[in-house]
Amino acid sequence: MISLACSDARRIPLADQSVHCVITSPPYFGLRDYGTATWQGGDPACDHKVPPSRKGNYPESNRKQQTNSGSLTYREWTICGKCDAVRMDAQIGLEASPDCLGWARGENCGKCYICHLRPCAAEVWRVLRDDGTFWLNLGSSYASANTVMFKPKDLIPIPWLAALALQADGW
Repeated sequence: MISLACSDARRIPLADQSVHCVITSPPYFGLRDYGTATWQGGDPACDHKVPPSRKGNYPESNRKQQTNSGSLTYREWTICGKCDAVRMDAQIGLEASPDCLGWARGENCGKCYICHLRPCAAEVWRVLRDDGTFWLNLGSSYASANTVMFKPKDLIPIPWLAALALQADGW
């Protein structure tokens, strides 16, 4: 019998060791904004756009992201320049840093892309049978001007970083 579970990968609604195969393609680092952010505090009537006078205080989105469907609209700031509302977003893929290398020290910062993937993989480990398989589709990304650890236009080896982190976690 084939069944699909559509849920947040950090909380899979399945029993331990109940799955034969997991195939997933999480959002790539820095590529898409799925519009899940909400604004907290500030003026509810505000459009939360950065006024031209304050634009210099926020890093710009890179040009590649602006050309993709679902491109980043509000990634470049987390505090509204007009009303000081705070942008809250738990989606994977829009982190400021691809990897903090915390996995090499047995730590999880909870802020970088790789540290957001690790709990997802741990949840897959929980539901995956001992004879199960896990297929993780990831692609490399290019650094933008605001990417931590890499200079603009560097190729970020996301699949290798994820593989090293997941191996350190016991995969």
